[in-house]
Amino acid sequence: MAAQATPSVPRAYVAPGPDGIAHGTPADEDIFATGSGQTLNGGGGNDIFHLGTFTDAMVIVPAGGGITEIATYAGSYTLPAGVDNLSGNGDNAHTLTGNALDNVITGGGGNDTIDGGPGDDVLFGGGGRNTFIETAGNGSDTVHFIVGAGGDVMDLNNYGYANFADVQSHMTALTGGGTLLRHPNGESTLFLNDGSESIRDVTPANFTADNFILNGTAPPPPPPGSDTLVLHLSEDAFQGDAQFAVLLDGTQIGGATSVTTPHGSGFQDFTFNGNFGAGPHTVEIQFLNDAYGGTPATDRNLYVGGITFDGHDYAGETAQNNAMNGQPDADPNAAEMYINGSVTFAGVTGGSNPPPPSGTTSTIVLHVSEDAFQGDAQFNVRVDGAAQIATFTAHASHAAGAVDDITITGDFGTQGPGTIDVQFLNDAYGGTPATDRNLYVQSVDVNGVHFAGNTAANNAANGHAGDDPTAAVMDINGTAEFNINHTAPPQIMG
Repeated sequence: MAAQATPSVPRAYVAPGPDGIAHGTPADEDIFATGSGQTLNGGGGNDIFHLGTFTDAMVIVPAGGGITEIATYAGSYTLPAGVDNLSGNGDNAHTLTGNALDNVITGGGGNDTIDGGPGDDVLFGGGGRNTFIETAGNGSDTVHFIVGAGGDVMDLNNYGYANFADVQSHMTALTGGGTLLRHPNGESTLFLNDGSESIRDVTPANFTADNFILNGTAPPPPPPGSDTLVLHLSEDAFQGDAQFAVLLDGTQIGGATSVTTPHGSGFQDFTFNGNFGAGPHTVEIQFLNDAYGGTPATDRNLYVGGITFDGHDYAGETAQNNAMNGQPDADPNAAEMYINGSVTFAGVTGGSNPPPPSGTTSTIVLHVSEDAFQGDAQFNVRVDGAAQIATFTAHASHAAGAVDDITITGDFGTQGPGTIDVQFLNDAYGGTPATDRNLYVQSVDVNGVHFAGNTAANNAANGHAGDDPTAAVMDINGTAEFNINHTAPPQIMG
């Protein structure tokens, strides 16, 4: 969805209760943090979350709600996922950073530094002499800018400009006012006035070298390398194309990239070359800019048909996918991504055939569901007390009898895992059973052995274990621990 300013409408005041949790309603509201570590739950309206300097506040907004904004006096703040807009309060200097959505970011009265991040953002400096950061691969932004000596500064990163004259050669004066800077990589920056001068003053001739910082060269083409990773992707376009990023073993390769092939017309190939090593690797594809207009025809989605690494094909359906949003599996040939999230391929190696099993690789399948309220239930998983494997989001409705199946593979030794902990992270309660976010661990399968949810040691039931006698009912934040007793992975027979 294109960046939209937060509507100027009357708002009701909401503050946290004694438990440190603020509960918004569907109305338009000003929701305030009044202390450290609080949780601010939006209710789906055009809400503004006023953090003051309490940057540790957790802001939760439901999907499909109004235009939301965070306002802060803090010196530095990065917009969390799901929130649309960000503004700085006061005359102090701010460093304000956007998220993967198309944001509107507005500085305060000081000399601010503003980075929209991925997405097509709209940036306002406010007062002072402001620095705007643009990086190749992060989209095409609109910047309200003061031109000339002593004016604002545009920090351009990795576009490959040689000097200021090179920048000016890529500028075009627009008939209606403003200047369009077309970058060598196909993205652009639109400069408009900041409200303190005539828009017709923002012309290529009025920019000076003082207005620009040039950092980095254009990203080189991928090195030939000995390894090739190919992604097979398609999209449903809506108000722009779907964008993705790819990470190999946790390190991003390249920048945000757009998909242009419609779903149903085959898959578009994206090739990355390098000396990645034999593996096994983890390949993660992140959907960055989901947008939804209320109907299936107005919904931006990403589809992962699969990947190919050094000649070995991995089907999208085999990957772990946390972006289905509880929707049915409508395409048996792809991993469907209906919301921002990740599709992750584990154990990726090259060759024409999958490698033989190691004899130490275990497969864990969690079967979970949720009661959603102002957002979905989130949890992480730990095996044998080690650092968390990942954070997951439940989407399947417990009331509807649906279940999310989440598969985890890993090398947990020849004896397999001993314990598996499921930690519920974001409980929320609005005062009634219908306004209560809960997590249910229905069961766990480890290397083909089944463990019912009610066998877990569960400190999060909060007296509600009877709500589902066969599951680990997690009514509050806490942990359900399964004693797997080292269920061994399948053995290799020589």
